Amino acid sequence: MNYNYKTTIALRSIILVLAFVLRQVNCFAQSDKDKINIGLIYPLSSNWKDAPNDTNKFSLNLIAGVSATERGFTIAGFSNIVRYNTTGVQIAGFSNHVGQTANGTMFAGFLNTYGNGKNVAIAGFGNFARTSSGTQIAGFMNMGGNVSAVQVAGFTNIANNVKGSQIAGFMNIAKKVKGVQIAGFINIADSAD
Repeated sequence: MNYNYKTTIALRSIILVLAFVLRQVNCFAQSDKDKINIGLIYPLSSNWKDAPNDTNKFSLNLIAGVSATERGFTIAGFSNIVRYNTTGVQIAGFSNHVGQTANGTMFAGFLNTYGNGKNVAIAGFGNFARTSSGTQIAGFMNMGGNVSAVQVAGFTNIANNVKGSQIAGFMNIAKKVKGVQIAGFINIADSAD
């Protein structure tokens, strides 16, 4: 019984100190438009409930973070969720999600999703983009609308138009290819140059 009481007091003390520190970071470290965000999970962060509307130059989230735009370095233990655009580096234990343009580098243990971008996206399972102007590397699958670099996947790559290379362990699918398709089983393209 005594052990639980001490644990409860210790946890409450840690939460109070963390809340105070996060609030101070928000008050003093953000004199310009771009902010620094440090948190546990939304809304428990230095940007509090405003996080989905904020632009950050640095974000560190122990579990997951939400923001409007990231311009710099973003890291989360589980997931980064950015409503609009990113520039820089994003690292997440599970997934990165960017609503519009992702420029820079994305690393995720499982999944990267984004609208478009000039980037390098590396994921344990898959990368999914409407238009990918950069490199996609995944353990299982890549999907990109118009790809103008390289897709490398353990199983399959899917794209509309490819200006570059598709390399997969099993299958590549594209409508038009200006480059090379290399697969362990089959390559499918409506036209190839």
